Amino acid sequence: KNALKKFFNYDNTRFLSILEQKGFFIFDPSFTNYPTTVQSLGSSLNMDYINDLTHQVGKESKNYHLLNKVLSENIVMKKLKENNFQIINMGALWGPNNSFKMSDADLCEFKEFNRDSLMRELLQTTMLSYVQERLVEEGRRDRVLCVFDELPKLDENFSGSKFVFAHIMLPHAPYIFGPNGESVIPGTSLDGQSWDTRKAHIDQLNFANKKIIILIDELLSKNKNSIIIIQGDTGSSFSSDWKNPSDDVIIERMSNLNAIYFPNNEYQSFSGKNTPVNTFRIIFNEFFSENYKPLEDKMYWSTSDSPYSHSDVTSIIEKNYRN
Repeated sequence: KNALKKFFNYDNTRFLSILEQKGFFIFDPSFTNYPTTVQSLGSSLNMDYINDLTHQVGKESKNYHLLNKVLSENIVMKKLKENNFQIINMGALWGPNNSFKMSDADLCEFKEFNRDSLMRELLQTTMLSYVQERLVEEGRRDRVLCVFDELPKLDENFSGSKFVFAHIMLPHAPYIFGPNGESVIPGTSLDGQSWDTRKAHIDQLNFANKKIIILIDELLSKNKNSIIIIQGDTGSSFSSDWKNPSDDVIIERMSNLNAIYFPNNEYQSFSGKNTPVNTFRIIFNEFFSENYKPLEDKMYWSTSDSPYSHSDVTSIIEKNYRN
């Protein structure tokens, strides 16, 4: 909420209020522990910080293999599997086999035919590049809509306890949806005005809000005993200067949406915990009688070409939030 107001002059209060009315706990403020998806999810799904990986590969390493492996073989899915949960993955492609190791089903994948870098480079040097871009965008739309459409139907095909991981690429770029789900070609405005990337981001956010509310209503109408986590793995980033980031760049990227629904509406354990590294520690304590100690909230910055070199930016974020 605060980041959207600060960086987009957008008030998301109405959406958050609807979530609260439905029984969700809203983390305010909320921040990610790391600035990229594979780091953030690798941390939250392993219930720990990933800084120790640096000792295995060195802080100068640019190889994502270990990060992808840690995410693919994460502890949360492993523990739930041991508790007889089925693991359903929707819309996510990670790890050596483009999947989570523990998943029983991978739905809504829509693998892009241009994931191979050589194929992509060849296509982009030909007249087919425009067609290729449109096909990729349509595949991304299909993947997003598939998750929203298929998630409420899972009980029909998967009986028993389920852990569903749904990676919904909204409001993440490319901006391919209008505020009501209209198909958008990035760079082309729906209203004929000049293209505004920040407006396109908010348009896609509005579409995401609408779809999420509908999805929550469908899920809770079928099973009010579900645990629902709506959690952004990162915030937005409208600056390319990651190597020498300003405070604003760090705050924008590390700010996220984090909302959780417990069927018993007991959220005392989340008080004062504002990052995802503690989410599953608390869930396992509350519902599986585990005894995990909560970790101190820490936020670490790194660049995409140095994913194992972590700079502690906790004080920067806390200082600016206090101000």
